[in-house]
Amino acid sequence: YEAFIKVKGAERVESFKIYDRNGNFDFYHYGHLLEGSFRDGVLILSTTSRIYTFTGQQLERLAELFSEKKVKAVYEFNADRFERPTDSKAIIVDVIERED
Repeated sequence: YEAFIKVKGAERVESFKIYDRNGNFDFYHYGHLLEGSFRDGVLILSTTSRIYTFTGQQLERLAELFSEKKVKAVYEFNADRFERPTDSKAIIVDVIERED
């Protein structure tokens, strides 16, 4: 399981995708990402049309990468398909809540 796909080197991306545990996804241009917040271990991203709340492990690192426009895609963990990483430093997105 990989929680996200990171931009490589000097590569520039204009958009990102948010995948749920079933493979469904939303995609956005980075210009539609209005703000992000990381508080008490919870990452919240507000776009022009939805709000996403991420809970999991090591999400502060993911928040930093979003703020730098370094994320191409983020994936919600699916225990039916993957073994949970045992590394305490691994980024794991346990739940993505989507609010329209």
